[in-house]
Amino acid sequence: MTKIENTLRKIRDKIKPLLLEMYPDLSEAIESHYQENFNEWFGMLFKLHEWEVKAGIVNIDELVMSQSKTAEVREELLDYEGLSDYGYISVVFLEGEYHLIDGYHRVLIARENEITHLKACIWEKVPNNHENCNKIKQLIIKNL
Repeated sequence: MTKIENTLRKIRDKIKPLLLEMYPDLSEAIESHYQENFNEWFGMLFKLHEWEVKAGIVNIDELVMSQSKTAEVREELLDYEGLSDYGYISVVFLEGEYHLIDGYHRVLIARENEITHLKACIWEKVPNNHENCNKIKQLIIKNL
């Protein structure tokens, strides 16, 4: 486990209520990422004052996806047989495009099942002045 993963595992119980206070409409997605120690959200959490997140629906056929990550995940799909809840994927909205950052397995399985739209946490790089942004960054710094 990397230093960042250890840090996030240690502080996830403190980060979760701060995020829920900021984004009560994302409670299901926050809970899902809490279970994974917020690993995929680290970059945005560290610089949360530069990001906003909202719930939305995205067309998965329009996602920009890493080809190497997609190939790697295809090899692991057998482990995800029986996925019944697609949950939330996480995307970054940049220059008019949705870039997938978390949820490759869900997207690939949805495509196999001819599902074209999934719920998403949509991160957009815009100023965020909520006081919890600094609290989350300080938690990360103090525990690295």
